[in-house]
Amino acid sequence: MQHTITRSHAFVMLVLTTLYLLLELSFNARLLDIVGGLSTPDEIEGIQKWGRAISGIALTLAIWGAVLLPASYRHPLIKKRLVVLLIATAAGCLATAWILEKRLIDRLVDNSTGPDRRTAVHLRVAVIAALRGTLPIGDLDLGDPNVRPPAAKAFLAIFPALALSNPIIGQRLEPLIGDPRILAAVSGSSVLDPGPVSAWRRTFLPLFSNLKESYDASSQSYKQTISNISILQSEKWADYLAQLRTYGLTPTTARLRAAEIIFQLRKKDLNIPSNWDPSDQATFFDAIADRTRRMAASVFAAQPPRCSEPPFLLNLNGRNSVLIRPSRT
Repeated sequence: MQHTITRSHAFVMLVLTTLYLLLELSFNARLLDIVGGLSTPDEIEGIQKWGRAISGIALTLAIWGAVLLPASYRHPLIKKRLVVLLIATAAGCLATAWILEKRLIDRLVDNSTGPDRRTAVHLRVAVIAALRGTLPIGDLDLGDPNVRPPAAKAFLAIFPALALSNPIIGQRLEPLIGDPRILAAVSGSSVLDPGPVSAWRRTFLPLFSNLKESYDASSQSYKQTISNISILQSEKWADYLAQLRTYGLTPTTARLRAAEIIFQLRKKDLNIPSNWDPSDQATFFDAIADRTRRMAASVFAAQPPRCSEPPFLLNLNGRNSVLIRPSRT
């Protein structure tokens, strides 16, 4: 009987693995179309989500075949609750892969430098221009833009990685970014369109305007918070004195309970030194100012730009560095 159950489970795993491989092949074909062709931000976001989901399915099948099913033959309790465990494992694996892969990508993006992001934009511009037939790459025949062979798509997909590994390619691409033909190709206009001014106005200027509006709003909020530090210092000191009075204490008589007071103030995210005197108003004010600045900087840095583009742009002529997320310092 055990042998029959083992074979049935093996057959189920074979069917599931075959379906997974078909899904993986379909995903890879679609991925090649996305990275080796002209794609929209929604298409890129969609393929990322599918990739995370497929990774979760692969992890699920691995756990089922290598851990859960073999364990069900050794432990009757697991065998009795096998269906529930299979469902719970699938949910856990899908959630784990989804969250961890997203965090990994976000971490890679957050840790990238300004020059890295600028190079990435240059390479993306070059790929778009190559896809539109405006920027030829050596003697390579990339085929018709509407019916491009898989080999050409594969090359365009790995072209950014090849260029990043060879700094000479990046140096040669940078002067081309301001070329009117390249600019027109990126904007989707005709090469005969009246120069880069039209493309700039229709494509890049709105993005700069949106980012500037987001930055100005966040910056104004940050400056307003910082300008109120002196008022907050006085208010918090008054609150501190009022709290001491509820216990019949003054800053001078509270010295015997300094350790307890310091502990309570630190719970409010105030950086109070261990040897602080409860009557030391200057150090208390410094702690209030430090907390206010940290909170304002955290809110400022967390504000997303109000546009669908990545949080960085660049000057098309390569003279200015990219605009990246606000610093947390």
